[in-house]
Amino acid sequence: IYPVKMQINGDNRQRTTTINLHSSADETPQNYEVHVYKWTQDSNGNDILTPDNQLVISPASFVLEPNSKQVIRMGFKQPISEMSLQNEEAWRIKISPLPDTEKSNGIKYAYGFNVPLFAGKNFKPDMAFHIANKTNNQSIIYAKNLGTGHFQITGFTLQDAKGNSIFTSNEMKYILAQQQVQLSIPA
Repeated sequence: IYPVKMQINGDNRQRTTTINLHSSADETPQNYEVHVYKWTQDSNGNDILTPDNQLVISPASFVLEPNSKQVIRMGFKQPISEMSLQNEEAWRIKISPLPDTEKSNGIKYAYGFNVPLFAGKNFKPDMAFHIANKTNNQSIIYAKNLGTGHFQITGFTLQDAKGNSIFTSNEMKYILAQQQVQLSIPA
């Protein structure tokens, strides 16, 4: 699947983009459905996905044949410039496999995909981080995005005053505009 992250910024009245899925020759045909969700976060940084029809998808369902490619097109009904965005907005495109109706011997795998799509132009994150202790002596990092665009954490390392690593995390997390997430630090 590519791209794994999409942006529609509205340049030249752009309001569409595509996702490409490729299958290998050794796979069997697989049915998929595509769903669109408006993506927000609550005050603790938990993702909230709400079904949405502002973004149009085509095709909404398809069969991915072995050794083939499927292009999924998506776009807004109106240009980005007419959406009056105050902050970058976000959606999740879920590509879900449908159950196979044929009986088979052994285990069969079917992979789903969940791809972020961001809309808007010239929105930037503005991050602030601080560490606090919870009542159970568990340390928490609060990562707050004060900006107008998303920020993606792909891992981090905490260091002591001498620069020695004391904790490394490979946690991946998006922090949407004007949101905050909590990242746990083991005791």
